[in-house]
Amino acid sequence: MHFAVIGAGAVGGYYGGRLASHGNEVHFLYRSEYDYVKKNGVEVRSCHGDFKFRPLAYKSVFEMPRVDVVIVALKSFHTKYLTELLPPIINSETLILDIQNGLGNEDFIAEHFGGDRIIAGSAFICSERIAPGVISHTAEGTLKIGWYKPEGKDNSILEKVASIFKNCGVNALVNPRGIEIKWAKLIWNVAFNGLSVYYGGITTADILADSEKTKFAERLMSEVIESAESDGVKLDSQLIEKNFSVTRSMNAYRTSMTVDFLKGRELEISAMLDEPFRRGTSAGKNLPNMRELIRGVRARVEERNLKLKGEE
Repeated sequence: MHFAVIGAGAVGGYYGGRLASHGNEVHFLYRSEYDYVKKNGVEVRSCHGDFKFRPLAYKSVFEMPRVDVVIVALKSFHTKYLTELLPPIINSETLILDIQNGLGNEDFIAEHFGGDRIIAGSAFICSERIAPGVISHTAEGTLKIGWYKPEGKDNSILEKVASIFKNCGVNALVNPRGIEIKWAKLIWNVAFNGLSVYYGGITTADILADSEKTKFAERLMSEVIESAESDGVKLDSQLIEKNFSVTRSMNAYRTSMTVDFLKGRELEISAMLDEPFRRGTSAGKNLPNMRELIRGVRARVEERNLKLKGEE
């Protein structure tokens, strides 16, 4: 299989890099880092073993070939650009592996390119782009994949894709129901990405060290599990403790939302927080903790933006 990566940052760059460093043909779309990586390559400092690779790098999708699998790892607020980015590199058989955060991204892709080709994925990984061409991977790395529309699908295709990743050192797991994968990831994302900004840009360790913050996180996880029922997804409540346990092993990790918040960037509030809340409340769920979380996160962003504006 030939791959393309749209969104070659800390997540897309890591998984695409794993594939490329093990001999797979992977084409990467870059923006600001193009000149640097073209000249110097990419360095991945990984808890699973450091590696370097020289990507097949492009500045435009019109220079890229059509591929068998496109890995979409854009920030969710850039999903709208896929209507321009995907057509030059896909054909009627191309699979689209979406590993973006939150809900609604696969719905958008399906509306424009059809749902049968979409693999819904989640990347549970602690990674950050710390310099041009340098990715720091400090914990985890599991990739879960499943069909966006699982009815009548050939699961051997999922197993084949997972096998390729496994052969490249990635813990790739298959669950045919992609929607379960997306909601399960939200248990962690809503609680830890959300609270890290709600409290002004703190780490996961800061949340775990404070009993009130930890209780807030637990209530949020419970509401995500409840909200998932709106999509016909039944999540085991034991996932709450499992998420706490794995987070303890991350030490003082800065979530992706914290990084964006502290660097003055746009945040993935809509897909990661608003959409799960909207689906749950539309189904009649009472979600007071998620409501407060969203209010607080938006307030912190507004405060930050006013501060940045005052510093101009």
